[in-house]
Amino acid sequence: MTDNPSNGPPGRTRKLLPSLVLAAAIGAAAAGLVAFILRPAPPPDVEPRREAPAVAPAPPQTAAPPQADVSRSRGRTDWIFFFKPGDQLARMSDEAPLGLVIRLEKTHTFPDGTTGPAYLLQVPEGGQRFVDADEVERGARLQ
Repeated sequence: MTDNPSNGPPGRTRKLLPSLVLAAAIGAAAAGLVAFILRPAPPPDVEPRREAPAVAPAPPQTAAPPQADVSRSRGRTDWIFFFKPGDQLARMSDEAPLGLVIRLEKTHTFPDGTTGPAYLLQVPEGGQRFVDADEVERGARLQ
């Protein structure tokens, strides 16, 4: 038997082959990553230009007068009340007492003719008054 010096020991070749395959896979992954990072940005989407129809200019608009906070509860019959009878309420802005919740009204007719849910409050000045449910829930907290 002749020894061929170009061939290494058979065990060494078997150990070297998986390392070469792993190195080739890592190299391919690195090359793909570099190609992904360095790729040029895609062109922006361009919509075809459309000719605007000839329209007379609109008259200048006047500013609408500021509206008071519109109640979200007016006209609603499915309102879920946040406070319950017996709750003592205070105004959030200045901690002034608002009153004691006496009862909840699902449908109350307000002086302006609208209807909606309301709280009947025992006010600190004495007496009782109905207050819009949305108004109370936006500006009051438990005392």
